[in-house]
Formats: sequence, C-alpha cells, structure tokens
Amino acid sequence: MPQGTFSATGPTAAILGEDIARDHDVWGARFLQPQTLGPIIRNTIAIYVRYWETICLIYILPSLPIAMLRDILETYWLSGWVGILFLEMLDFFLVSVLGIAALTVAVSDICLNLKPNFRRAYRRGFTNGRVFGTYFVAVVLTFLGFALLIIPGLVMLVWYMFAVSATVLEQISGRAALRRSRELGRGFYWRNLGIFMLCFVVVLFLAAVAGVLIDFILGPEHQLLENILIEALSIVLFGPLVTIPGILLYYDMRARKEGYGAAQLVEDLRV
Repeated sequence: MPQGTFSATGPTAAILGEDIARDHDVWGARFLQPQTLGPIIRNTIAIYVRYWETICLIYILPSLPIAMLRDILETYWLSGWVGILFLEMLDFFLVSVLGIAALTVAVSDICLNLKPNFRRAYRRGFTNGRVFGTYFVAVVLTFLGFALLIIPGLVMLVWYMFAVSATVLEQISGRAALRRSRELGRGFYWRNLGIFMLCFVVVLFLAAVAGVLIDFILGPEHQLLENILIEALSIVLFGPLVTIPGILLYYDMRARKEGYGAAQLVEDLRV
C-alpha cells in the first residue's frame, strides 16, 4: 500500500487498542490532504455539524469547574483590574489547552472514520503530561510579542500555532514541540495566519451577533444570566470553530511536506 494511505475498512480501532465505534460513512480521508482556504472552512463546518454534541461536550465539562474556580477566586481572593486580568488569562489558558488537546484527538479519530469519544479525547490528549507546559510557553511568548509590538505577537502566534497538536500526536514537548511547529509552518506562515485570522474574525462576528440577540431577548434586568450565556456560547459553541481549522492546517502542513496520511495518523495515535 502506498505511503500515506490506509484502508478505510481496516481494523483501525483494534490497531489503536481501544473499543471505538466506527463511522459508517467513509469520509475522513479528505481531511488528511493538502487543503486551501475553501476546503478548510467547508471541512470545519462539516466536522462541527456532524459531531457537534461531542465537540461541545469537550468544551463544556472543563469550562464548568474552571468557571466555578474563577468565581471563587474573584470573590474571596482576587479583585481589581489586575485580579480580573489574571483570571481572564487563567480562564483562557485552561479552556484553550484542554480544548485544543482533546479536540486534536477527536478530529484525528474522525479522520480515521471513527466516532469521536469524550473520554478517549481527554485520556489520549493528555497522555503527554507536558502539554500544559508547552502551551504555557507558547502563550507567554505570544503575549510578550503582542505586549512589545503587534507584529512580534503575530509572528509568535504563527510560529507556535501547531505546538499543542504536535505535542499530542508526536509525543514531543517543550522546545522540541515549539521548534517542530515552526518547521511545519515554514514557507506558509502568512498563509496559515491569514486562514486562522479569517476564521477568528468570522467567529468573533457570530459571537457578537449572538450577544446582541441574547441582550435583546433577556433585557438589562438579567445582566448576570446574559453574561454567563454569552461566555458559554463564545467558548462552547464558537471556540471549536477556531480550533478545528488550526488542527486541519496541522494535517495540511504534514501532508504537503511529509506525505502524511491515515497510516501515519494511526501510528501517531498509538500510546
């Protein structure tokens, strides 16, 4: 069998050593190939619509305890703009790293025509316990870049946008994962950034529209409920629409540069 191919009817679940339900429709292989802007957007929507329950669950469950922790810290420990900024960054970091790592596994399973599973996504997503440290370094470098000037922040963003996916699938971490992310994107930095930013702007617009509708329906007398709903929608419903394109771009880079396909992905998902 040629490199980069894998039998769609083969015993993929057995190879991975887990009891994973198969998707009867063989469609995942199209995600493991070079993709331009149009296919990335269409494939993101297709993945999201088909498996929205599992994808949203991946974001919902970690968001609830994080929100409770944030409320406790804000009530009993931190106050003022410095405390609020710290909590916002903590919220962003935890939800982002949990969502990206778990969703990388879920989308990878979809590519192999397997049905994504919440428990497997988190169990396999954090087999490499250094994913937190890798993402923390990437986030700190990116924030420092934006604090100095906008352009360095964009450079850091595009350099390290594949760091978490590389950590999860390739079982590397720290400097190796950051270096791997830079190498994968080399030659496509601004193209990748353009696709990512376009998806981000579209999601930001959708979140703003949802916020206006919620405000119109609830009115000013339900401000607390309104804030909770807007935050929940932004994270749970719209967050994956930014994360999935980044994962598809990771596959795109490996397919273009390494002939990456389903056979290699199966090997990457082994523990």
